[in-house]
Amino acid sequence: MKIQRKTKAIIYVDEHGKELAALEYKEHQNVYYLMSTYVDPSLRGQGIAGKLLDELIVLLEEKGATASPVCSYSVSWFQKHPEYEKYLKK
Repeated sequence: MKIQRKTKAIIYVDEHGKELAALEYKEHQNVYYLMSTYVDPSLRGQGIAGKLLDELIVLLEEKGATASPVCSYSVSWFQKHPEYEKYLKK
């Protein structure tokens, strides 16, 4: 299983390419609006959603961008990780 970037999403796929988790976003003027986070029920509780957000941080660094959490998971994740506050849109 691995994490991949798609247009408007960061996804987690199995060895057959089946999408099992996704962080969907909209990008506007170098701000990534985090719209939804989904993890297949068979993988919940294993830290997969957090790995998607970790990949988002890498993307933000590469692009010199910021994030604006919209979905409840991303809001909560940023609250639990104050070390990434610098990536939040002010």
